[in-house]
Amino acid sequence: VDKPFIEEAADILLEARKNHKLLDLLTDNWKPDNATDAYEIQDHLAG
Repeated sequence: VDKPFIEEAADILLEARKNHKLLDLLTDNWKPDNATDAYEIQDHLAG
């Protein structure tokens, strides 16, 4: 499944983590629609 927002959301979260930056919220473009999408973002972060 091609979901470009998965990689983008993971990149945003990783940058925030690296720079010790708090995020208020992910914009709707990067919010997972369901648990499967959320786990895909997590898997992308874990690499």
